[in-house]
Amino acid sequence: HPAPNSLVVDAVKQKKKHQFPRSTPSDKDSRQLDLLGRKVYASSTLQFRIATYSAVLAKYDHKNYNKFMDFIDHIPEDKKQQITAIVSEGQILSRTALQAALDVANIAARSTATAVVMRRGSWLSSSSFPRKFQSTIEDLPFDGDKLFASTTNDVLHSMKDSRATLQSLGIQTPLTRRRDYRYQPYQRPRYPTYTQQFHRSHEQQQP
Repeated sequence: HPAPNSLVVDAVKQKKKHQFPRSTPSDKDSRQLDLLGRKVYASSTLQFRIATYSAVLAKYDHKNYNKFMDFIDHIPEDKKQQITAIVSEGQILSRTALQAALDVANIAARSTATAVVMRRGSWLSSSSFPRKFQSTIEDLPFDGDKLFASTTNDVLHSMKDSRATLQSLGIQTPLTRRRDYRYQPYQRPRYPTYTQQFHRSHEQQQP
């Protein structure tokens, strides 16, 4: 299962004062939704793998039936029509199996996306972020590694009054670094004295 991450999880943990790291929300309803999302994710990813293997096998069968067509001319005439019908039927069946496997994989992928949204929603419902940003975060792409997208924190920082909102949730935000301007005493520019100018001009005039 993808591990929870981002400022959303930090906000929930800070809100509930978790002393130890937890992989599920603390309140009952959100925890049940997260558990259901985990079950859907496990079953859908397993279904996706099975569909992928089925698609590979169906494609392999279709290639083998295509190879049989190269030997049709070497079959006796009284058997050629029957063998051709069998090969053609096998090609149709393999194409049908391949399409069915692709359809199952598509459904499994959609179920996986639904499971991710369910788990994200369980964490977001436990946080105090505005609903508008919750919907945006739920729809961010899923990279397959972590529960929330890598751009989740950027979205939260981009919202209006993000610094005040994050601090109200107990999340420490980095301060904007300012350059350290120190007072520098005024220093008078150094100009060459009359004697220095005289010696310099005298040296330039000498051959």
